[in-house]
Amino acid sequence: MVKADKPLTAKSSIGGWLKHPVGGPLLRAMLAEGGQDEKALAPVRLFSLQRLVAISQEMLKQEVVDELVVKANGGVAPS
Repeated sequence: MVKADKPLTAKSSIGGWLKHPVGGPLLRAMLAEGGQDEKALAPVRLFSLQRLVAISQEMLKQEVVDELVVKANGGVAPS
């Protein structure tokens, strides 16, 4: 179980993002905008969100990951 008080980062796993009470809805909304759901991420649940930038051949942009991290942490990028 992922604790809500533990900051999510780009290095957090996809599974951790999906389990997080703030990060999960953000990630699901991003997927829905692209016509996908979380099942599309099943093969990469253990990967970090950051790793998806590289393996998606930048279909997932670094700026989107950065924005998700900030939103998931109440508007502040964790240090």
